[in-house]
Amino acid sequence: MKCTRKSLFSILFAVCMAVGALAIAPHAFAQVVDPTSGLSSFAEQAGLSTGQTLTITIARLIRTAISFLGILAVVFILYGGFRYMTSGGNDDKVKSAKKIFTTALIGLVIILSAFAIVQFILGQLTGALGNGTNSSSGGGGAGGYGDGGGSSSQFVLTSVNTDCAYAIKNLQLQFVFSQSATLASINNGGIRVRKSGTDVPGTFQPTDGSAAASSKAISFVPTADCGNGYPASEHCFDAGASYTIELSETVLKDSSGRAYKCDATYPCTFDFTTGTAVDTEGPTGMDVSAPEEGSPVFTNEVKPLQAHTVDDTGVSSLSFSIDNGGSIYDAG
Repeated sequence: MKCTRKSLFSILFAVCMAVGALAIAPHAFAQVVDPTSGLSSFAEQAGLSTGQTLTITIARLIRTAISFLGILAVVFILYGGFRYMTSGGNDDKVKSAKKIFTTALIGLVIILSAFAIVQFILGQLTGALGNGTNSSSGGGGAGGYGDGGGSSSQFVLTSVNTDCAYAIKNLQLQFVFSQSATLASINNGGIRVRKSGTDVPGTFQPTDGSAAASSKAISFVPTADCGNGYPASEHCFDAGASYTIELSETVLKDSSGRAYKCDATYPCTFDFTTGTAVDTEGPTGMDVSAPEEGSPVFTNEVKPLQAHTVDDTGVSSLSFSIDNGGSIYDAG
C-alpha cells in the first residue's frame, strides 16, 4: 500500500503535535532552598534540582536525555518527509525517503514509550521519598531541621522553631507535621511543654488561626502575659528558663488515626532556653520568587514554592495558600 503525500502530511502533523506537547510540558518538583545560598539560587534559576535525592536526580537526567532523543527523531521524520516530497518520482529516492521516515517513526514510538515508563517510575520515586525531603537533627536538640514536606508514609514532626528561643521570651512555638495532627490528641497529652517536670499552661491551636480540628501546622501560646507594660496580646515564657517539649507516640494521632513516629531522624524530645527580649515586630518585605505571578499550574504537577522575608529575630514558618482554597504547604 503506497503512502500518498496527503497521508504523509497527516502523519507528520500528528507526530509534531505529540512531540511538541512533550517538549513544552513542564517538569518541576517541590524543593526548599536556603535563600542565602547564592549557589543554590543559581542552580534553581538554571532549572537544576537542589533538594532532590540522587535517585530522583538520575531519573530526571534520563528523562531529559529521552526528551532530546524525541526531538532528534522528529528531525529525522521531517527529513524523510522532505526527501519524499523532493524525490520527483525517482524510485530510489522514494524508497530511501520511506526507509528514513519509517525508521525514525519506529524510533519515536520507542522513545515515547520509554518516556512514559520513566515518568511513571519517577512519579513513584517522588511519592515514596516524600519529594526529596532533606532532614538533620539530634535527639533533644533544637528544631527547624525539616523542610515541611515530611514523609508520605509516616506521621512525623518536620519542624519546630526552637531556634528562635534564645533571643526572646514571647516565643510562640510552631510545630509543622508531615500529616494533619488532631487537636484532641494534642490536648490529651500528645504534646507537652514542660519546665522542671511541670506542664506549662498554654493553648494549642492551628497556626493559621482557624478553628479546624486538625492541621499540619500547630502553634503553642503560653498563658502567662509578658508584664512590664507589654500589650495583653503578648504571652511569654519565663525569661532565661529551660524548657522541654515531649511528643507521645502512644497519644499523638493524625487525622486518619495514625500514631506519631519517633526515631533518630524525627525525635520525640526537644530542649530550648528562652531569652529576655520581647519581640513585637512581625516579618517585613515578603517576596514570593516562585512560582512567578501568572504562571500556569497543571494537574498532577508539583510546583516549586519559594519566598523570602526579613525579621529582626527570625522567621519560624511560612505557609503557602491558594486564594479561597486553604493552605497547600507549610514550611518550618
